Amino acid sequence: MGSLLAQVVPLAAGAAVSPGLLAVQMLNLSETDGGLARAWAVLVGAAAVVVAVSIGALFVTVGLGDLGRDQTLRAVVRLVAAVVLAGVGIRTWVRPPKPSTKVIKGPTAAWAGLGAALVAPNMALYLPAAHEIARSTVSAPGKVVAFAVAAAVALVPVAGPPLAVTVLGDRVRPALEALNGFVTRNSRVVTIVACLGFAVYLTVTGIDGLAG
Repeated sequence: MGSLLAQVVPLAAGAAVSPGLLAVQMLNLSETDGGLARAWAVLVGAAAVVVAVSIGALFVTVGLGDLGRDQTLRAVVRLVAAVVLAGVGIRTWVRPPKPSTKVIKGPTAAWAGLGAALVAPNMALYLPAAHEIARSTVSAPGKVVAFAVAAAVALVPVAGPPLAVTVLGDRVRPALEALNGFVTRNSRVVTIVACLGFAVYLTVTGIDGLAG
C-alpha cells in the first residue's frame, strides 16, 4: 500500500497544480453575495470529474483483465498523458492565458460546469495515477483508500479555499489572498514547469515500460 501511494501521490499532486481553479475560487470567495455557495458548486463539478475518471479507470482496467495490468498499456497511458501535458505547457508558453478579475453571476449548475471544465486538463496527470491504482494488486478496500487519497490531493486547490472559509471563517481570508496573489503572479511559470516537468517524467517512465 505504501509503495502504491508513493507512486500515485506525486502524480495527483501534479494534477493539483491549477492556478486557474484557485483563482476562480478566490474570486468567488471575495464576493459576499453567494460567493461561498458558488465556490462549493465549483468543487462539486471538479470532484464529479475526478470521481468519474477514477471509476472509469477502475472499470476499464478490471474489464481488460490481464491486459489492463500489462506494462505496455501502462506505458501507453503515461506517454499519451505526457503528450497532452507537453501540449498544455507549450501552449501556455506561447499564448499566456489572460487572467480574469470579473466574477460572473450565474446558476449553481453553471458554476459546477465551470469547475468540471477547469479540472479536465488536470486529468492528464490524474489518469495515470488512477490507472496505477486500478492495476495494482492491493485489496479492494486498499484501492478505495488510494483513490480517496489521490482524489483529495488532486482537489486541494479547489476544495481548500471554500473548506477553510467554511470551517475557520473570515480570519483565514488574508492567508488565502496572499497565496492567491503569489500563484497569480507566477501562474504561467508554475503551469509551464509543472506540465513540462511531468511530461518528461511520464515520457521517461513510459519508454522504460515499453523497453521492459
